Amino acid sequence: RLQATEARLPVLAEEMSLLMLDSRRVIQSIQLMKSLGGGYQAAPVVEKK
Repeated sequence: RLQATEARLPVLAEEMSLLMLDSRRVIQSIQLMKSLGGGYQAAPVVEKK
């Protein structure tokens, strides 16, 4: 059971990195909207499958 948990660690680390990148993207989008004075609409994000 410990080996199975340890085997998942790299996957969890990659998922955490992806979440951090997504949160940065959202923050930067908000900053861009504020800089442009609001009303900015980005193109829709394509969902991953």
